[in-house]
Amino acid sequence: MQIEARLKEMGTELPPAVTPVANYVPAVRTGNLVFLSGHGPFKEDGSLITGKVGADLTVEQGYEAARRIAIGLLGSLKAEIVDLDRVKRVVKLLGLVNCTLNLPISPRSSTVLRTFWSRCSAKKANTPAPPWERTHCRSTLQWKSK
Repeated sequence: MQIEARLKEMGTELPPAVTPVANYVPAVRTGNLVFLSGHGPFKEDGSLITGKVGADLTVEQGYEAARRIAIGLLGSLKAEIVDLDRVKRVVKLLGLVNCTLNLPISPRSSTVLRTFWSRCSAKKANTPAPPWERTHCRSTLQWKSK
């Protein structure tokens, strides 16, 4: 439980796996691979961080939203595999950042999970970069989950 000890040292508590708001599951395991569904930026109180970086949110708030997504992903992963120390490698990450067209911060924001994982584990999240990273999204994540 080294990763969870590091998370505790960082003052981070993992939430339980997210409750799906549609017809999907937070994680699927096949063999020794685990695939995680997309996650939204949930605050500790369970509410969503909403808005567009560059219009409604500052860049720093965007990074915090990305960090909250990383914490949620790790919570769902822990619910699926129980012990995060079993992770041998992160194979692929895809980050989508809802920001204004004149604020191209997506590559930096989507590295938050890689950085977060590297800080809480001894393993680097050396993943190939996707051929593109979407920076402008129509949704402002203004839905509520029950």
